[in-house]
Amino acid sequence: MLQSPYLRYLAWFIVAYGGYRYLKRLVLIFASPLARLPGPKYPFFLGPLSLLVDKRFAQQKGFEIHEEWHRQYDSKVIRIGPQSVSVNDAALVHEILVTKDLPKSKIYDQLVAPGRKHDVLTVQDKHNHKFLRRFLSPAFSIKYLNGLEKYMADLFQKLATKLERRAKESSSGETTINIWKETKAYSVDVIGETAFGNSFGAVETGKAPIVDILERGLRAFAIITIFPFLKYMPFLPMMKKAKEGQDTINDYMTNLVKERRDGTVYRDDIMQIMIDGLDPDSGEKMQDPLIMQTAILFINAGSDTTGATMAYTLIELVRNPECLAKVEAEVLAVPVDPTTGLITASTAKGFTYLNSCINETLRLAPVATGVIRSTRDQEVTLSDGTFLPKETDIMIPIWAIHRGSIWDEPDRFNPDRFTKLAEEGVTNGDANNWTWSLIPFSSGSRNCVGKQFANMEMLLFLSNFIRSFEIRDANPSQSTEKAAFVTLTLAGTPNGWKASLPYKTHNVQMQKNEQKTEWFTKINPNGRIPAMVDHSKGGKDGFAVFESGAILLYLAEHYDPKHILLPADPLKRSQAIQWIMWQMGGLGPMQGQANHFSASRYAPEKIPYAIKRYQDETRRLYQVLDTHLKETGNEYIVGEFSAADIINIGWIGLHDWAGVSLDGLQHLQKWMDRMLQRPATRKGLDVPGKNPMIHGQTQEELKKREEGGRALIAQQLKEIEEKKKQSKL
Repeated sequence: MLQSPYLRYLAWFIVAYGGYRYLKRLVLIFASPLARLPGPKYPFFLGPLSLLVDKRFAQQKGFEIHEEWHRQYDSKVIRIGPQSVSVNDAALVHEILVTKDLPKSKIYDQLVAPGRKHDVLTVQDKHNHKFLRRFLSPAFSIKYLNGLEKYMADLFQKLATKLERRAKESSSGETTINIWKETKAYSVDVIGETAFGNSFGAVETGKAPIVDILERGLRAFAIITIFPFLKYMPFLPMMKKAKEGQDTINDYMTNLVKERRDGTVYRDDIMQIMIDGLDPDSGEKMQDPLIMQTAILFINAGSDTTGATMAYTLIELVRNPECLAKVEAEVLAVPVDPTTGLITASTAKGFTYLNSCINETLRLAPVATGVIRSTRDQEVTLSDGTFLPKETDIMIPIWAIHRGSIWDEPDRFNPDRFTKLAEEGVTNGDANNWTWSLIPFSSGSRNCVGKQFANMEMLLFLSNFIRSFEIRDANPSQSTEKAAFVTLTLAGTPNGWKASLPYKTHNVQMQKNEQKTEWFTKINPNGRIPAMVDHSKGGKDGFAVFESGAILLYLAEHYDPKHILLPADPLKRSQAIQWIMWQMGGLGPMQGQANHFSASRYAPEKIPYAIKRYQDETRRLYQVLDTHLKETGNEYIVGEFSAADIINIGWIGLHDWAGVSLDGLQHLQKWMDRMLQRPATRKGLDVPGKNPMIHGQTQEELKKREEGGRALIAQQLKEIEEKKKQSKL
């Protein structure tokens, strides 16, 4: 019971005010011109409580819900709230963002912390936005960005050194990394170096406290956009932590700006441009609170957007090995800077396929899943006749637009679509123009000011990372489920997404008969190479596999979820296994003897019959494969690249050593050339050392190889004779 009359009056006021607000909402729902638009009804009545109907709202997956709504109601424009619509049509979105250049919604006010200024992201007034863009434009000019490359390169070298050290310290010679955290750490430090004059140490330590603080703040303000009343409850733990973080950031930025203003520190970076810059029209300087807020925006953008896109790109490439192979071929085919040993920005800019991969990642996983515009104080009629009254918020669901009908198989990672589009060119003004359907950086006057900076950073990092390391999925069952608080991130994976870097190889010294030693015969009782040990299975000593064919089948069984080594189709799988067995039972034994007897390379005496017998049989087997490739028209032995190609290239690539010509076997020659162009093939053949079929060999190297082989054979014959004598005794 409420005893005090004042409390009763307060209670009645709260009920009356709540009833008035809800009645006003009902009037808007039924009387607004938007009422004729299709769309879901429950968000109108429930508002923030809609998460009780669809848990994906609570999981920050509204981008998926908007896409479903447009499919469900089969409409370009749907109503999603009393004064809100969603527009999922490339031409209409272009009209809203570019042609009409509608202002941002007031909802962006929720992203501005109490006491802070609007920055270039949240400012809604066009004049103020233009003022801010003019200040920042010099910092993102092509000329200025070129001067920042050295900082990005230096940070990459630090990251690469750290990862290489971890791999060398590992007993297996490889290391598992959290791609999500490593790319984010790199991006954070790039922003620190280029914007503020020093990195945050995230690359070397794996920690960046300032970024953790900002992330907590972003999550808090993302929740406030759903429940605005929470900002008036500073006593809540979430709000307390956000406030504490805000105070820490304010102190950090205040000291940073003061040092620059006092002249204690001077550096040619983005912060200095904001400190020294003047508006060309008014002559005004940017005030300190605005500089601080803009600097915070840069940190958030650097850690959340660019880092996330680089991580998503690597994840997609690892899970699509054929795409990764194409990128590897591209980055391995160019020279590096002789001073840094890295690919330069100007070189990386010319990587057609890597650019296509980045574009495809931005299409599938746009870090900003949507933007919101508003009609504000004007009535707007779109070109399709849709009337939007004043104060209508317009959701642009970038996630859904990137999955529009213009894209074939929109949910599949397919970088080739951009390679093809680039070749076909762009028709400006066409409603089906693909550039209108790819807007990860938004579009029009409010597009991302740091777009060129982000592209340069992504190209530099990805090209050098893929050139420097072999990467694979450390756990094929890892989730890539996505969620969007303010920007898109991985959901439900506190440990990020992991990939493995270099594996360890051991060069068996056959001249020293190492293959006959106890440690090796435990791995391969036959005392021959190759052999492999899987340390993730089989207990303390791992699980040993010997014989090339058995190794390939084992890898296909345990580490090939994409069915690259052996096709998923049972018949094609059988074909691949047949050609593996063909090599093991036919080509391998025959060419092995041709290698041995040819020109007396290894044999202690020249035996013409043996030479002719094995060379002819090897040539016959080559003819078999050449005919198969001719009749099937296959680029690879069973159509797509498989283990059948891997096991055969190591033999056929050494045909000269066996004294067998490929003259007249043009299909086999083309297959071999195609195989030797694959980066992974070249890397594999270079284990444990440079392979002559790739790099060639001098007469001196050839002679040394022959002498080593003959010495080995002589030693083995001697051991056999000694064993015979021992047995007689």
